[in-house]
Amino acid sequence: MVRQGSGIILLFAVYLWIQGSISIGARPLTVNSVRETGRSFFVRSLNPEEAIERALRKNADLRLLLFERDLQQEKIKVAYRKFLPSLEAGYTQNDSVTYSAVDSHAKKISLGISQLLFDGGKLSRTLKNMKEEFELSSFYLKRKREEIIFSVITLYMEILKLTIQSKIEQDSLNLALEQRMIAREERQLGLITAIELLEIELAIKDLELQSEKTLQEKSLLSQRLAWLVDLPLTDLPQLKGEIDRHYSGFLDKVIPPKEITPDFFIHQALKYNRDLLIKRYNLLAEKENLKHLQFSWLPYITADLSIGISGDEFPLSKPGFNIGIKFDFELPLFPSTIKTSAGKSGDSERSRGFSISGEPGSNTEGVFTRKEAQIEVSKLVEEIQKMEKNIEFTVYEQLLKLKNKKTQLDLLRDKLRLIEERESVEALRLKLGEIKRVDYLNTRMGVARQRIEILEAVATLYTLETTLLKTTGAYDLSHTWKYIILSDGDYP
Repeated sequence: MVRQGSGIILLFAVYLWIQGSISIGARPLTVNSVRETGRSFFVRSLNPEEAIERALRKNADLRLLLFERDLQQEKIKVAYRKFLPSLEAGYTQNDSVTYSAVDSHAKKISLGISQLLFDGGKLSRTLKNMKEEFELSSFYLKRKREEIIFSVITLYMEILKLTIQSKIEQDSLNLALEQRMIAREERQLGLITAIELLEIELAIKDLELQSEKTLQEKSLLSQRLAWLVDLPLTDLPQLKGEIDRHYSGFLDKVIPPKEITPDFFIHQALKYNRDLLIKRYNLLAEKENLKHLQFSWLPYITADLSIGISGDEFPLSKPGFNIGIKFDFELPLFPSTIKTSAGKSGDSERSRGFSISGEPGSNTEGVFTRKEAQIEVSKLVEEIQKMEKNIEFTVYEQLLKLKNKKTQLDLLRDKLRLIEERESVEALRLKLGEIKRVDYLNTRMGVARQRIEILEAVATLYTLETTLLKTTGAYDLSHTWKYIILSDGDYP
């Protein structure tokens, strides 16, 4: 007995030793290793807020825009360097042999500084354009963020809608299968004809086909949502919440009802619409560019100062300096440069210089630059006016669609109440044998179709409202789902 117990203890100790060795040699369990073995390891369920947060955090396009924005910020910092002087240090040595004179071994150490004095505002304009592009990147980020949020909410809600729709269709199918069992017994007893039984069979096939279509559509949308939130495409976690089937809109909960007018939304859209703001920024930049092109004939003026010491042997003994002014004219067809300078080397040598040079026929693009800028400004003005008109029309159209959809939703709910009353009456008549079983089944299928139609109308109403807010650009869409998705209850 003692030996048997000792053997068990020994085996247990060996087991622990093996497990410890495996643990020591194994790679630590990190977030990345979990992602490699299965990214949904910690994600068993998902609510809309978590889905939006994951999509914003994982979206590659959004990260690329952030990188681009950071890069622009660094370029702005570097651009300031051009306002500062540039330094140059050098050493030269020139050995020459002359047969009829003393050999030369000239050496020189120099330090030079060059400073831009005037450029006609070109550098300042470039820096200003870079800052405007940096501000524009914020609009691109906000626009991309809105697109991601809108996509996540739309997909999430559509999946919940299809989940409920699938449940309704499955309930109808189960009822139809029960009715078929009864109908088969009635057929055996000769109470119904073969045609009546066949009609029930056909109705069941229609239900099975529709149910399969709904499941396939849900599977497709689930894959899209999984891709958007960076989860395995075949393992989307359970989505929390359910659609409020009594939903009738949320605009009056975020905006005072008296302000829900076309003029209010048009004013908001013309002020905050992302695409329109980007166009206006581009127009301001082009106008600024055109303004400065009028002074393109003004030269770049640069001052150069160089000091040094020279001689044939070390230690060098001839100090000197040279100062100069350079004028660069970037003229169309004939860019030119003018230089003037003066200097001294040692105690006995003085110098003064002047030069002018040009490149006839070059800079041909400068001839058309101003005309191109004028055309670009006119084009942007036309595009902005067109966009403003389109926004005005879109707002009117969206508000009209909202009004019509609300009216349709009220009528659909009234119709559903009537159909449900009819279904109750026909259930009683079926028991009394006053109607055919297939007629009752068609009525029940009509109830299911009506509930699904109401569900689709609810989802469409919400999408129309969020689309309107997205058009204005003045509202955050990330919390609008709370008005239509109830947190109580989870659908598998």
